[in-house]
Amino acid sequence: MVYTLCERVTAEYRHLQFIYYIDNLFTNIPLARALLTINIGICGTTRKNALSVPPVLLAIQHQFPELLPDNQVATYILDRLVNVTTWHDGLRQNIVTFITTVHPPQATATAQRRSRHLHATRATLGGFNTVQVRQPAVAVDYNNYIYATNNANHLRATATVRRPSQPK
Repeated sequence: MVYTLCERVTAEYRHLQFIYYIDNLFTNIPLARALLTINIGICGTTRKNALSVPPVLLAIQHQFPELLPDNQVATYILDRLVNVTTWHDGLRQNIVTFITTVHPPQATATAQRRSRHLHATRATLGGFNTVQVRQPAVAVDYNNYIYATNNANHLRATATVRRPSQPK
């Protein structure tokens, strides 16, 4: 379904390159390879039961999280096209797995992140306290670009387009 949608939307622009930022519901390795055939790169998180995700990364994520210390990365490169990266986010204390075809395996970037506090407040002048954190480039890009999707979903869930007198 995702491949068909992307193929139809980009049919007129096949000579251009696209990057598809996707959340974990549809992300898997066969989809990443298929989208590369129509000039679309992929960057997104994946679920533990996603198709073709290397079992070694899932074992690190779910059975042996102590093998991946804070802010460390484990990358599995599949056929030089698809990278699967597992990253331990030290600020949020969770382990995230990404699939990407547009980022080099060990590329890093810096990002401004909210610092972790027991009682985070907006009491400071600039809002939340922030810290500069070095992260995998795939995580930085994903967090920057997936925001628009998450924001649209949030607005759709909290707002309505129907009038109060209109039935549901």
